[in-house]
Amino acid sequence: MRTNGWISFLVVGVAVVGCSEDVGSSAIRTKGMYANYETLSEGDGKTTVTAELRVGGDDGTYVVFEDPDRLVASADDDEEVLDGFDDGKKYRTTFDTDAGGTVVNISFERGEDENAPDSSVKLPEPFTLDLADFDEGAEIARGEAVAITWDPGASGEIDWEVSGDCIWTEDDKTKDDGSFTIPASAFRVHDLDEGESCEVTITLDRTNSGRVDRAFEEGGEFEATQRRRITFTSTPAPGEVPDDDDDGAGGAGGSSN
Repeated sequence: MRTNGWISFLVVGVAVVGCSEDVGSSAIRTKGMYANYETLSEGDGKTTVTAELRVGGDDGTYVVFEDPDRLVASADDDEEVLDGFDDGKKYRTTFDTDAGGTVVNISFERGEDENAPDSSVKLPEPFTLDLADFDEGAEIARGEAVAITWDPGASGEIDWEVSGDCIWTEDDKTKDDGSFTIPASAFRVHDLDEGESCEVTITLDRTNSGRVDRAFEEGGEFEATQRRRITFTSTPAPGEVPDDDDDGAGGAGGSSN
């Protein structure tokens, strides 16, 4: 009976994937799934584990669990069953730790098909993010570069991003050595927001890559991220002209309409 169910899905699988719908887990073998696992720690002493399984790769059809299929995560001596959300397309739980080096394991437990018990990742070291020359929340003109500092990592790179309502989002990588100056050119105001101020957030992500169980023959990824944010107020650069200036001067802002 179960074998016929799997065969039936394979016949209609292309149509299901094409419609970006979801499919019940009882119709899919473990080896036909792609595992997308991640953890996120944001400096509050907690780590959220999120998981999704798909058919057709990392952007394929969501697998919605049917009893007795489930995901069980463990960290240190704690073990938690992941709860479904987003109509059962995604699953998550939270641990009361964000200590660097903590190993998080996810086990996919099945009723009749092959289990996938050995997917794991190690949490990166936590860190504190600061503005080097300003207090958090300070006003910084868009013509200025912004220096940031953090607790350096052992090696590798760290991802940074700047975002805000009045500026374009910019992102890149830099060495995880504890200091970096974001150039003034990264704080580009929207044409329609020239002359305006807004809150800007700098985000740093330190990420480790782990592994997914080999039972997932379609592959997958397991990433653990320590994320930190800091904010300031981005103010107009000297000479920045509001887009709606009465004399029509607005530079690029006027031409964007």
